[in-house]
Amino acid sequence: MAIETIGIAWTAVKELIKAAGNIQDATNQAKVAGLVNAAQKEVNEANELIRKYYVENLELHKKVSELEAKQVSVKENYNLEDFEGYQRVYKYAGTEQRKHLACPVCMDRDEKVVILQRDDDTHEGQGVFHCLTCTQSYYLGPKQIGGVKTKFEPFKEEDDD
Repeated sequence: MAIETIGIAWTAVKELIKAAGNIQDATNQAKVAGLVNAAQKEVNEANELIRKYYVENLELHKKVSELEAKQVSVKENYNLEDFEGYQRVYKYAGTEQRKHLACPVCMDRDEKVVILQRDDDTHEGQGVFHCLTCTQSYYLGPKQIGGVKTKFEPFKEEDDD
């Protein structure tokens, strides 16, 4: 009888171990299902972000295309002119800004307008200009009226004699 009791107890222990394993499997399955649900939620959020950024990217490409279509060349408002000092500089021909001269080196190299600065202090108005960016100097020359040099005025209208 004791042996039978031990056998029954042993069978009961085996059943308990089996039941515990099933409970463990069910717990693990619940954990796995929870993790799968969380991962699916993250994937859905990532897909939503991808859609959002895709639409934003399309809008930005459209704006870039519009800006490129409207882009005006920097040189469009400037004329490359020869001056009496045998130098060529860009002269502003537009109407939106004050008249000025622009450095041809910076304009041609970088498509950038750098306004030339008059160097009247050291050259007494004799038509010397310099660029603050590339440090190039330009002698554009004063006008000579009756053998007398006058102050150089690049934007003064020519007199028709």
